[in-house]
Amino acid sequence: MTSGWLKSLSHKAAQVKILHPLYNVSLGSLENGLNFNGFPPDLFGGDAGRGRWVANGSLDINGLRVPIDFDHWYIDAQTQDTPFFDKLHGFEFCAELKSLGGEVSRKTLRNITEQWLNKFENYNELIWSPMLTSARLVNWMMIYPYAFETAPDEFQNRLQTSFYKQYMHLKYHLSKSQSLDVFDRFACLWAIVIIQSYCLDLVDDIEMQSHLQLIQGAVDDISLNDGGLVDRNPQNLIEMAKALLLLKQVLKQTQKQSPLWIDKKSETIIRILSALTHNDKDMPLFQGATIKNKDDIDKIIKIASLRLRRHDVSLPDYGYSAIRKGRTSVIIDHGHKGEHVSPLAFEMGYAGNRIVVNCGTYLKGDHTWSESLAGINAHSTLSIDNIEPKQIFCNAKASVENVNGASLFVGSHEGYVADHSMTHTRRIFLDSKGEDLRGEDLCVRNIAIKPVPITLRFHLHPLVKASMIDDHSKILIRLPTGSGWNFQCSMGDIKLEDSVYCGGGFNIRKSQQICVSIPMDDLNLQMKWAFKRQ
Repeated sequence: MTSGWLKSLSHKAAQVKILHPLYNVSLGSLENGLNFNGFPPDLFGGDAGRGRWVANGSLDINGLRVPIDFDHWYIDAQTQDTPFFDKLHGFEFCAELKSLGGEVSRKTLRNITEQWLNKFENYNELIWSPMLTSARLVNWMMIYPYAFETAPDEFQNRLQTSFYKQYMHLKYHLSKSQSLDVFDRFACLWAIVIIQSYCLDLVDDIEMQSHLQLIQGAVDDISLNDGGLVDRNPQNLIEMAKALLLLKQVLKQTQKQSPLWIDKKSETIIRILSALTHNDKDMPLFQGATIKNKDDIDKIIKIASLRLRRHDVSLPDYGYSAIRKGRTSVIIDHGHKGEHVSPLAFEMGYAGNRIVVNCGTYLKGDHTWSESLAGINAHSTLSIDNIEPKQIFCNAKASVENVNGASLFVGSHEGYVADHSMTHTRRIFLDSKGEDLRGEDLCVRNIAIKPVPITLRFHLHPLVKASMIDDHSKILIRLPTGSGWNFQCSMGDIKLEDSVYCGGGFNIRKSQQICVSIPMDDLNLQMKWAFKRQ
């Protein structure tokens, strides 16, 4: 369970104004410790290799390793606005150390926890944010029988005292729910129900039933009508699925009735998650998503015991469509408002390879890179005059239909109406064998005062090799497997230019992009292009 899930990294202090010393006293104290009748299961486990790095004093996320900062704990540092901050203070590394196993892992867990308590056992408005606190307490409970149950009494008393205060802190925030956004509200309710399910001193059956109903309301507020999530980051489908599956298992393990809505919602989310993955079983790089989620997705589907068959899908509220034929997958962002500006951008994969991609998301704390990769030019779509379309005015529309066994996507947006009185419509056709992808981009404006530069971009995966052929009228694309594809366009100046790719969120890799440029000097412009397998 990731503490930074379901919302952008911001680490803002809670909106409730709290006077620290008085508030800390008001949270109460423990006299006789906490009694647990069990602990939540570790459904998804951790990576032993990453656990080895934690034992050696570093956190690893997607291959980037950062030393654990026991002096400043990543506060007011470049890492504060990265997933490393969340992983450390949400204790997301616990499962990794447990997977590594051995006495060294236990000692490492106790040492990090003790040093954390030395600094943050009492209220801290940043570190005790609702999202981090919820994740931290649940992770402590999961790891308790492995690492803490045999620890010295002094350590356990100290840990349990801080645990209790943080639990009461979550309840206080829940009582001031008007100060919480819906993501924090869900996290508080989720953690409180799990804690009450196992802690005999804190259990309140009537309150738990009320909280389960409130969780349903929070999930409804987070969700869109077609089952997607309001933040539009496809990767957060994974985190919501994990949260709901864990909640269901906790209720089952503690012999409490699991509400039917949990099954229905988790199944809906998992089906969308499966529909929006490429044939390599990982996420497209839209709206802040990164890759290397395949293991998590496989575990989620296995735990849910769902039989999934991926097919064409259009999610009008969530703002995504996916078409797939043969071994080819195409996933399109309709252009709704989101973290990234990417109206009608698409990704294309063939078998286990990705061909056309978006540049990805930069999570390392460098705002220049983050902003660059969130812009229109970092996505495989059409841009006008090198300006960002106005998302608030996009009025994106899209549909998918079957045409004699082939698939046709049609989408449009009005993000350029404010600046150029122009609408953009994109059609993408995928033949029944998945070997002929044809596109058409149509730009229409009300008035033509001066020529406007139009650019089509198709960013290529770093493992793809591309070269100009046929007197620079076509581009030959070679996949790592040796499979070949040709790209051509009906008009414009076709070039291969440098690009970058940040699939894992941290490492910037060099890549290429196909750029087609043409000045639009009329009221409309129609550009046709195609990727065809050799």
